[in-house]
Amino acid sequence: MPTGKPAKIPAIQGEYIPEAVVAKQERLKRQAAVKQSFIHSWDGYKTHAWLHDEAVPVSGGYRDTFGGWAATLVDALDTLWIMGLKGDFETAVNAIGAIDFTTTETDRINVFETTIRYLGGFLAAYDISGGKYRVLLDKAIEVGDLLMSSFDTPNRMPITRWEWQT
Repeated sequence: MPTGKPAKIPAIQGEYIPEAVVAKQERLKRQAAVKQSFIHSWDGYKTHAWLHDEAVPVSGGYRDTFGGWAATLVDALDTLWIMGLKGDFETAVNAIGAIDFTTTETDRINVFETTIRYLGGFLAAYDISGGKYRVLLDKAIEVGDLLMSSFDTPNRMPITRWEWQT
């Protein structure tokens, strides 16, 4: 274990420079365009792929490429919060109870994608919402428990494509 006094880490934040009126107008215009684009995509997901992994825009259907555990929904949680779409956030949080991590039609799961999308998605949403929604932490624990066995290897590096049923 390290001993002694830790070295001071330098600040990495940039200097705040007051924003010009024209620059602010342009930033707000761009911000609104990004939000509208997200809302359009989110509405498409809700209409065509709710509780599935991905919307397929051309056919108007869905695909389950990440275990069928609603990857887009979980991925979008923190974005919904950041964009101030609290009603949609609440709807999504209420829906995650239906995600069943004990089963999937996929023979192998991608450990990296499952870690970043689900474990990371639940933890990010739990953190950014101030820990108000216990179900987010409960689902993160559920995913963590699921993934733990993928690290049961001689060198403790996870299996990349894990045959989870074995």
